Amino acid sequence: MANRARTQLFLVDACREITTSTVEVPDPNAPPLREPELRQREHCEHDLTIQATSRTMKAYAHEGEVSYFTAAVLQAFNGGAARRNGGEWRVHSDLLSSRIGEMVRLAGGSEQRPVITYTTPTPLLRLNNTPNVTFEFGCNPAEATAAADLAYSLLPHGERTARAERVSGAWKVVVPAALYRLEASFADRSFRNAEDSVSVEPPVTSEMLWVL
Repeated sequence: MANRARTQLFLVDACREITTSTVEVPDPNAPPLREPELRQREHCEHDLTIQATSRTMKAYAHEGEVSYFTAAVLQAFNGGAARRNGGEWRVHSDLLSSRIGEMVRLAGGSEQRPVITYTTPTPLLRLNNTPNVTFEFGCNPAEATAAADLAYSLLPHGERTARAERVSGAWKVVVPAALYRLEASFADRSFRNAEDSVSVEPPVTSEMLWVL
């Protein structure tokens, strides 16, 4: 690559479908903007290219809003593609590549399948704060969730937060990435009380407490 940057990141947010107009356009035989220097030195050591969707497919968005892919990329750089090392949270290229598909689906793009190519992974960004994580948990078996009093607390001595009401379906909250203690108790003793500790990590963590 002619660019001398050792880390090069390409994010292509575009449809890749084949339309009638695309097929019918004759080959324009357009010359390249710059002739490639085949014997030039390769400067890039950390390359990451992500295309928003797979070949022949569309990329999507809600009308008037950013695309699902853009929303996922923003989430990634806000901590969704971060891990903690040496007391600091950093966004890494390998985590961006491995998590982008899940984050696109969470943003609403369930029909999109991002295409990724990358070389040696590298840190891309240091975060100033601990990232927030979508955390959901309930009980196993699932029917016990509606009867459970659920709560979580930040370990080792964080404040206890309880679910406001008993409802079916997993309890979903947004919390800072950390280690938490989970609790499920049953006033009618229909199931066994349970508790566990879990590491809540970006971009999403799901957990079920076994209460049989």
